[in-house]
Amino acid sequence: MEQPTVLLIPVASWTHRERAAEPSKRARELLEDVGLKVFGPIKPITKVEDAPKTREEFDATVVFIASGGSAELAVPLIKIRKALMWAYHENNSLASALSAREKLVAEEAWQGQILYNNLNYVPKEIVAEAQANKLIRSLKGAKIGLVGDEDDYKAHNLDVEMLKAVFGIDVSLIDFDSVKQEWANISEDAAGKIVDEHLSKFELVEPNKRDLMKAARLYLALKKMASDKKLDAITLDCFKFLKKTGTLPCIAFALLNDDGVNAACEADLRAATLMLIYRTLTGKPSWIANLVQVDPKLGTITLSHCTAATTLAEAGRTIRIRDHFESGQSASLDVPLKRQLATIANMQTKPTKLTVATGEVIDSQMGHLTVCRTQAKVKLAGNIEMFLEQTGNHQVLGYGDFADTLLMLATKLGVNIVRA
Repeated sequence: MEQPTVLLIPVASWTHRERAAEPSKRARELLEDVGLKVFGPIKPITKVEDAPKTREEFDATVVFIASGGSAELAVPLIKIRKALMWAYHENNSLASALSAREKLVAEEAWQGQILYNNLNYVPKEIVAEAQANKLIRSLKGAKIGLVGDEDDYKAHNLDVEMLKAVFGIDVSLIDFDSVKQEWANISEDAAGKIVDEHLSKFELVEPNKRDLMKAARLYLALKKMASDKKLDAITLDCFKFLKKTGTLPCIAFALLNDDGVNAACEADLRAATLMLIYRTLTGKPSWIANLVQVDPKLGTITLSHCTAATTLAEAGRTIRIRDHFESGQSASLDVPLKRQLATIANMQTKPTKLTVATGEVIDSQMGHLTVCRTQAKVKLAGNIEMFLEQTGNHQVLGYGDFADTLLMLATKLGVNIVRA
């Protein structure tokens, strides 16, 4: 995602302009340090007419209360621009912010909260506001390809309609026969090159070379179709695909996710959307998985699926190529996922709801034989009982803490939200 943009307008009374200059500079630097692209005056303004006249649309507008005596100046700027108000611990900044809020409440124009800190960090609300608004614009017109037939498309009609209405995302049907034809066109040499360059460095357990070649050809076919059709994500019914072809997309999906094409298992359009959201935020892949085990006493959940982007593997550990858990066929991956802070999200359609939690991946590649091959144990930071009560099966895990941004995004789009 391109850097979210912020219009920062520092305001001060004329008597405090000099002493307000350094805090204003500091606020700007903090915003830039968290990856926001900042516009607006560097020095604090002391008159409304000195405010930026630009009509450019920004992802967030922030009125920084640089000094006391600036409430009268802040009020019209916040009303006109629906700006966030940021106060800090010195120069009577908080006093002016409180005064401005009184005036806005009296005019029935107050619509937010005072963001206050000691200028050691950026208020999380500013980052969430900017990222959420950027996401909303980025997602409009995104395209997800659903591989299958008309019956598959009809079966997911509720999701198709919801994604279009809420996010502006288009779902297009990718005819199975066209995938099959593209797959047949991939040469053995091209597939062999993928096996040699990408798969040969992994530990091969049950599958044979023929399984790897089929997976490599499928990867190249789907990659070409995603490029030709300008898809941002792709998904298919894995078990139906297995029945028709004797092959599963586990390895193909892992490599597609490595390449920047969001590939989601089991024709899950909602999970594909969450993967697209994470990719837009971080530029990196995320992981779709089943929720398979819970330990309420320890506050942990276990997630598993038979694939994951290989770039999510922890350095120094070995990726294993296994057969598929449920079917014992084809080839799947056991990826030792990084043990880091992550955000976990589940989206449901009717009613449209987003459940979000954060946690630490504390273990992976545990070798459980009764669940899917790639496994991760996550220590949740929130209420595990609430999480279980509200969430669905497929979780999408992305590294980093993006809970505030996801919840802001849901709020702006009118989606029900639950934060565990």
